[in-house]
Amino acid sequence: MVPIKELQSKEIQEFILKNRKSAVSELMLKMPSFGIDKKWVAAQIEGVQKALLKLPKWAETEHIIFPIRLSMEQCSSERTGIFKSSLLKGNCAVDLTGGFGVDAYYLAHSFNHVFYIEQQEELAQIAAHNFSTLNQENITVLVGNSDVLLKSIPEPIDVIYLDPARRKETQKVFKLSDCEPNVIENQDFYFRLSNTILIKTSPMLDISEAMRQLKGVKKIYIVSVDNECKEVLYQLEKNFSSEPDFYCIHDYKKSIQSFSFNQSLENSFKAPLSNPLKFIYEPNPSVLKAGGFNAIANTYKVFKLHASSHLYSSDVYIKDFPGRVFILTNQIGYSKKEVQAHIPEGKANIQVRNFPDSVENIRKKTGLKDGGNIFIFATTLQDSSKTLLICEKYVSA
Repeated sequence: MVPIKELQSKEIQEFILKNRKSAVSELMLKMPSFGIDKKWVAAQIEGVQKALLKLPKWAETEHIIFPIRLSMEQCSSERTGIFKSSLLKGNCAVDLTGGFGVDAYYLAHSFNHVFYIEQQEELAQIAAHNFSTLNQENITVLVGNSDVLLKSIPEPIDVIYLDPARRKETQKVFKLSDCEPNVIENQDFYFRLSNTILIKTSPMLDISEAMRQLKGVKKIYIVSVDNECKEVLYQLEKNFSSEPDFYCIHDYKKSIQSFSFNQSLENSFKAPLSNPLKFIYEPNPSVLKAGGFNAIANTYKVFKLHASSHLYSSDVYIKDFPGRVFILTNQIGYSKKEVQAHIPEGKANIQVRNFPDSVENIRKKTGLKDGGNIFIFATTLQDSSKTLLICEKYVSA
């Protein structure tokens, strides 16, 4: 059982507040006895520290409880939770994989009633307490097997949401069939109870394979936050058989970049090639993950530097390009002598795009340190020559 009442005591809350920035390993050695396992008190401090960036609302709210082992990597962030809540609205949603409760909390902003289902009783107790602490009263917490409990939901279900977990945490690349709940086996069962299913997966999952295995894929959202691809969402609709649309969403410093396309557009157009021009464009991680390389060239009228380089260029500035924009200041060969001649300060940010050497090796060979305002793209051009593009970030007037 979770010692909820004890953790809410004034003595423990004051200790947590006083030590919220302290090293937990050191605290464990000098922590006073509060009449409960010290691990629970330590978990609160560690939880706050982990949540500061990813879950600031949880970190800043008094009396929130964190579990002893909270994997912040698996847990949705506030920013992705808010995005998911914007996709669908209705009366009733069911979260089959409740976990720490972030997604259920934000779904409850868009649905009149949310059922949170979790197999681990301790985690469910914590989530229930936190929902109440956050004044989100339209969530019903259920503990047990999701397949069994799903059948017992007493009202029509508008959306079934799930975030399948890998059975073996050591797996880096995985399939949906390797996860629990097994959505591949269960999707017909889910569709008997709801017309809409929303599935969250890791970006490491192959999108093409998921599309082959899932039925009724209508929309695919690739979501990135601050230049890192965080999750892929598959929206399934009962009896939908047309081509799905891809939505590339990048929340960069709380400003949203969005780009959408479908495979027909991607396949019907071949991006034109060019040598580097005045402006260099690097698509954001969502676009790169989705593979809309021709579609983005067609939409924004930019040139690719090589069919496989995924860098783009133009003579004029293209506003609202979904990615980063740079001004090309120089183009040099891959040699230490040329690098030192053009970058005497000896430091630059290096990116590799379709290039035979790694960033680490480039630094070793050229002596460049990381940092500064100069950006180097090591890439291959349309004539297969290898080059270094020296750039600066472009800031529009």
